[in-house]
Amino acid sequence: LKVFQEKTDGFYGGREYNKVCLALLSLIADVSASYFYLVKDRLYCDGENSKSRLSALTSLYHFSQGLLGSMAPILPVLSEEAANSVPCLESPLKMGWYSQPEWLSSQISDSYTVLEEYRTFINKETKKSLEYNAVLKVTQEDLSLLEDYSCDEVAEVLGVLSVKYDVIQDKDCKDVQLTPSTFGVCERCRKMTVDPSHTRDLSQDDLESEPSNLCQRCIRVLDDLKA
Repeated sequence: LKVFQEKTDGFYGGREYNKVCLALLSLIADVSASYFYLVKDRLYCDGENSKSRLSALTSLYHFSQGLLGSMAPILPVLSEEAANSVPCLESPLKMGWYSQPEWLSSQISDSYTVLEEYRTFINKETKKSLEYNAVLKVTQEDLSLLEDYSCDEVAEVLGVLSVKYDVIQDKDCKDVQLTPSTFGVCERCRKMTVDPSHTRDLSQDDLESEPSNLCQRCIRVLDDLKA
């Protein structure tokens, strides 16, 4: 978003409004196919007040507010209507350009570049990555960029069930080893994360009110909702 804003700022300065429109469409298409698609699981299935879900909502807030501020000069009515439809968003016509300097981080950019490389390896192997667990053969340099993120976060970006690391010395040997999941499909989140050895017995009343094949995460979330 920060890179997009810097580009559009230059386009506005040069009165190149057609380029603003093209950049806007490109950004939305890119983010929709990557972040928005991957974050749906956290938004819909994690606990309502969990850190992971609130983190996703915070990112969506900053993205939406920043995007509306950038498009307001050429689409003032649309951007204002979009802000009015979401209570937490401010009027882009009143707030103006919304941006934060920390959005542009070289460390995050370098980490994302590394993940994109491994994502390419995965895409060459399968089109159904969410059915696989992955072992990343990483160099120590790549590992130093990724170790600030949890394995769950890395797995989300790569679109796989889980991630483990295997450190190698030769960067030419970087690869991904994929292993199909042996677990069942969770009836709530639809992930292949139901361990048959950890399912719980449900009474007839429970079976009528909730699915029987649930992963451990969904069991915890539903239990919290009942509390």
